[in-house]
Amino acid sequence: MTGNRIIAYFVLLSVAAACMKIETTDRASYEPVDFSWYSSRSTEGTRADADYFVGGTTLGQERHLPEGTSFGVFGYFHPQYTSLGNNYAGGWNDGVNQNYPNLFYNEAVGISMDGLNYEYNYVNSRYWPKNNLDRISFIAYYPWNELNTTGSASADAIVEPFLDSNYDRDGMVGFYYTVPQASEDQVDFMVSDLCLDQSWSLWNANHSTGLTGSDNGKVKLFFHHALSQVRIKSVNFDTGGNSDVKVTINYIMFKNVAVFGQCIPVPDFSSTTATGRTTVVPTWPVGALVARRPDLTSGVSAHVCYDSSSGTWNTDEILLMIPHTFFTGATIEVNFDVERKEDAVSGEYYSYPNNTLSAPLTTDIIYAWEAGRIYNYNITLDMKAISITADVSPWLDAGEDVILDN
Repeated sequence: MTGNRIIAYFVLLSVAAACMKIETTDRASYEPVDFSWYSSRSTEGTRADADYFVGGTTLGQERHLPEGTSFGVFGYFHPQYTSLGNNYAGGWNDGVNQNYPNLFYNEAVGISMDGLNYEYNYVNSRYWPKNNLDRISFIAYYPWNELNTTGSASADAIVEPFLDSNYDRDGMVGFYYTVPQASEDQVDFMVSDLCLDQSWSLWNANHSTGLTGSDNGKVKLFFHHALSQVRIKSVNFDTGGNSDVKVTINYIMFKNVAVFGQCIPVPDFSSTTATGRTTVVPTWPVGALVARRPDLTSGVSAHVCYDSSSGTWNTDEILLMIPHTFFTGATIEVNFDVERKEDAVSGEYYSYPNNTLSAPLTTDIIYAWEAGRIYNYNITLDMKAISITADVSPWLDAGEDVILDN
């Protein structure tokens, strides 16, 4: 460090022994890159496990991730370049710079509380470039996890970010996702839009509309739900008008559905706004996985999560599933016991235990689960047959649901 100038050196982990020098702002003059406007607006059914719940139930916590969780940030530094004697602003699509996350490399931004205020801190401080032609792009995800560098997914991890040059341009982050068997262990995995080609001059001069929002260097992130929300609304047994029939549901299972996949966020540069916000579409190429796991498809247990008497959903029982076109053999399976009082005098019951019925998961209107959608299933069965109906509705888009808010 010389005087007030801070020189940061970053090793590009994806290129062995490669090193890059980035000149950053004067600590005394400018604020660091700051993510402290991150908040979440809770919406019905937005859930994750107890450690990663999005949208609390306590007054004052409805718009925030809970204390003790983190989201991960990748930051791409695009230095200016010279062509025919003229200097030009660097950028994601400048045709000169390669897009490696050399400024933030899966940086964990942790959420903590200071009295009544939320704080969003990360360890490796970064500052806006002094040169107005130097630009930075950002993409983020939730919840944070260690970067996967092995090339294949871990057996015990739910979300794992990785870098793979096979998708889009070099350095675009991807994610392995494994669906936990228990609904309470599943997490609300989200990916942000791309904050494209940001600089000190952009947010300082045009802070009323800029992605960074104000004159203090805060980066504004817009998140999207990357998973599908799947819910069992009801299970009805057709008793044929017999009031003495007792039915016990032993289990409900979604069988032969994707339980492991790769999410590849794909930027739609045609959507880029004047502020640099670029829509990112979470895509799931389940049928062409680079790294496969033995349990690519499997069964996931489900429970009725709608309380008809109160009209509320039990978010602990909502499934958060990988978006995909249904595989051959994808079904809903129900196992149940039936008892019937046959003799009104003796009160003797006849038992028909361990009955299993299944129906194709594909319906007239639903043949796939899509990211950011809610699927409500109603199941009707008797001793011989099962039928399902389902409806689909938008899961409130996280570009509006989970945002940086001033």
